[in-house]
Amino acid sequence: MPTGTALIAIVAALVLGYYFAQWRRSEGSLRTARTLADGAGRSVWRARRNLLLTCVGVVVLIYLWSHGLGR
Repeated sequence: MPTGTALIAIVAALVLGYYFAQWRRSEGSLRTARTLADGAGRSVWRARRNLLLTCVGVVVLIYLWSHGLGR
């Protein structure tokens, strides 16, 4: 695996992990903070959107690499 490909894969994994952790924190706060339900709900949807966009980006990168377009 070339160095650039490995670097991009590591960065993609770190970004995915960061947004997954953000989503998990937001889901927990939604269940436990009834008084802050509106703010927690917006935070959950923002985290879900970020996680979804990051996953789509990672899937696109994998697709490009598998078809030889990412070299």
